[in-house]
Amino acid sequence: MEREKRNLSGRLLMPLLFTLAILVFMPFGSRAKAAEITYEPEFNQTEARAMLADINSFRAGDDAWYYDSDNTTKKYCSDLQPLVYDYDLEKVAMQRAAEIAIAWGHTRPDGSNTWTAYDDCGYSRKGAGENIAAGYSTASSAFIGWREDNEGYSGQGHRRNMLSSGFKSIGIACVTVGGTKYWVQEFSGYVSSDQATDANDSATPVKISVSDSDITFDSAAGQTITVDEGSSIAIPDAEASVKFAKAWPQGKKVNVKVTGIFVNADNEFVSISGNTIVGLKAGTGSVTGTMFGNSVTLSVTVNATTTPEPVTPSPTEIVTPTEIVTPTEVVTPTEIVTPTEIVTPTEIITPTEVVTPTEIITPTEIVTPVPTEVITPTPTAVITPTPEPTPTETVTTTPTPVVTTPEPTQTLITNVNTHTVDTAADGSKKEVFYSRSDDFVEIDIKNTTADEKTEEISYSGNGDNLIIDTWITYKKTVSIPKTVKANGKKFTVTSIGSGALADNKKVKKVKISSKIECIECEAFSGCKKLKTIEITAGGLKEIEEDAFAGINSKAKIVIKGTEEQYNELKKLIEASGIGSKMTIVRK
Repeated sequence: MEREKRNLSGRLLMPLLFTLAILVFMPFGSRAKAAEITYEPEFNQTEARAMLADINSFRAGDDAWYYDSDNTTKKYCSDLQPLVYDYDLEKVAMQRAAEIAIAWGHTRPDGSNTWTAYDDCGYSRKGAGENIAAGYSTASSAFIGWREDNEGYSGQGHRRNMLSSGFKSIGIACVTVGGTKYWVQEFSGYVSSDQATDANDSATPVKISVSDSDITFDSAAGQTITVDEGSSIAIPDAEASVKFAKAWPQGKKVNVKVTGIFVNADNEFVSISGNTIVGLKAGTGSVTGTMFGNSVTLSVTVNATTTPEPVTPSPTEIVTPTEIVTPTEVVTPTEIVTPTEIVTPTEIITPTEVVTPTEIITPTEIVTPVPTEVITPTPTAVITPTPEPTPTETVTTTPTPVVTTPEPTQTLITNVNTHTVDTAADGSKKEVFYSRSDDFVEIDIKNTTADEKTEEISYSGNGDNLIIDTWITYKKTVSIPKTVKANGKKFTVTSIGSGALADNKKVKKVKISSKIECIECEAFSGCKKLKTIEITAGGLKEIEEDAFAGINSKAKIVIKGTEEQYNELKKLIEASGIGSKMTIVRK
């Protein structure tokens, strides 16, 4: 099933590209129970920033077009202004780059939607978009992948982001984690800061919230700490190697730190007081805590405290003027001519008397690696040359709700944001957030019952077909809708996105309509109570790997359709990977 490459199906392939909505209307997002971790990805911001020239050259050149939904007509984008590099927006991109390295996709590691990263970084959302990629070794190759020259309309979402007239600024980031490079473009409808900062090209600690259920403990790091008897030190972070369920590639190990897990002590050698470890007596003690469901012990060496014997300086150690120089000690009266001849500090020790720089060791004596020994191949060796950007004047304007291009062949770009609330007599209400730009649609629906139970569903897509991005519900039975209505228009729901209902603790039964064409990887993963899945055959043609991984081990999958449809779907389901005790039946 070919579409905007926003889903996680591509994570089984190299290289990878995904995209997200343009000019989103402040969508909501729920954060699951999460652990606060810190890890150190290697940032490559000099290389990331270099992509700006490619993007602005693209916006100003003859290739600034994308296909209409008929996949034949080219819609040209004329008079696009160059994007301004926004150094505040870059902070958002850097945060997201660190996040996609451990939780691939547009959902953040704590389960919230992408746009909460803008809020967390203090960046105001006035129209926003995101492109992400993984596996590209250079900025040039990532940019070319995002251009999507040979894709149809549904596959050019990244291209339309880069060519949107609704965006005024961009922040770009790149991190390397476990040998893989991850790339992020964040777009905005305004400019927060164009004041340049130094590019970060180093390993930098990043704090991230990650859903507990997505972390697998691998091993604790071998830490050793010491404290003096009767003294205290701050409780250190716990260090461990872990795996993240939604990382790409899967199985990658990452070293992380977690604050505040050590809460128990042996109380013989050490104790815990507030945020400190106190040494009680000399010996080897320990403190313990729980990290991602595993007990972790940290060894603490307590050093004995001894009082040093007082040391009285001997007369020979005390330097007095008579000891420094006397006529008999110097040489002869004829040698003592002036006070400067007696003994001056320069005569006692001068740099030339101790060791000159050439005597110490010059840099060439230390043997500094020559550039060819430490510098990676030059850009021309690894980066595809890109055309020089056409000089244009940077213009920053406030985005308007409607942007109409002057050329007859240019698309009418309409940005629409609406929010409706329907309240029933019993107090229950339904909120619908609707956002549209360049035919990309995002719909967020929030249902709240009279007793304050909430259900949240997010959809997105191009044209009239939508994918379910996330579905957070308290219900035991979920029916995938055939259509969704927003802003007076009806949309068809054709896909269940990757991880859409993952790790739901309530759902026991799911009904999938005949309009669903694709169930993406891990769509229902971790739904341990999910025992029944009813599929009405007719539309479903693709079921990606691990779509049903981690559901109830004795789950039953019921297929409604002809025998031919049953046989076809059974093969797809089995190929996606299901438990040996699960059954597939025809109704």
